[in-house]
Amino acid sequence: MTEDGVATAPHDDVSPEDVVPAHGLSPLSATSYPWWVVGFGLLVLAAFGYSLFSVPRHVALARQLAAAERLDSEAKYPAAEKLYASLLADMPESKAARLGMAHALFADTTPENDLTGLALLANLTIDDQEWKKLTPVMPEAFQRQFTQEKR
Repeated sequence: MTEDGVATAPHDDVSPEDVVPAHGLSPLSATSYPWWVVGFGLLVLAAFGYSLFSVPRHVALARQLAAAERLDSEAKYPAAEKLYASLLADMPESKAARLGMAHALFADTTPENDLTGLALLANLTIDDQEWKKLTPVMPEAFQRQFTQEKR
C-alpha cells in the first residue's frame, strides 16, 4: 500500500521466498499434501480404474439384453429365453432381464413355464407401461395376485 492508502500490485522483483504467508502458515510444497487429500485422490483413481474395466462387460450385457428383447418382440420365445437366462446368470438382480424373461415364459404358451415367470416377478415394482406389456400374455389367475400400490 502507498502512503495515501491505495493498494498497488506486487513488484516483479519480489521472490517467492520473500513472501510471508497469511496468518503465519507455511505454504504446501509441490510434493507435500495432507494424508486425507492423498487418500481421497487414491479413492478417485480406484473408482476410475474399476469403471474402466467394468464398462466393456456392461456394454456386452446391454447388447445381449437388446438382442433378447428383439427376439421377444419377434415372438421367438425359446431363443429369447436362452438369452434372458444367460443375462440372469450374470446379473440376477436385473429388472429388465427378469421382466423380459417373465414375458417370454408367459408368451411361449408352455404352462409349465408360467410358475417360473411368476417367480421372476417376485419383489419387483412394476410400472404401468411394464404391466401393460405383461398382462396380454400373463395368465388371468396370476394377474389377480398383484396389487396396485398407492403413491
